[in-house]
Amino acid sequence: MGLVGLSLGINGLITLMYLDELGEFGIIMVGYWLFSLITSIAYSQTKNKVLGVLAFIGFAGYIPIGLIGVFGIRKMMDEEKRNEVIAEERRNQKINKGTV
Repeated sequence: MGLVGLSLGINGLITLMYLDELGEFGIIMVGYWLFSLITSIAYSQTKNKVLGVLAFIGFAGYIPIGLIGVFGIRKMMDEEKRNEVIAEERRNQKINKGTV
């Protein structure tokens, strides 16, 4: 969650710094920030891929800095997939040992 947190922090600071100057667009940026915050936390808790994709969308409002968050969510998704593969391999090994 390190890259995601870094991106959320930078995006939040940028939004707060320019909120008054941006006017209505600033409100939209706050919405993007809140959306990326909520979906990132939700993804980290549930590992639901739909929430990961929604987090990508939230970070898209902050391109190019938002790419840090996209890379962070992608890394979390890859780690989850790797853990699933390792768990499946271990289950298969246990099954094979029991039948031999």
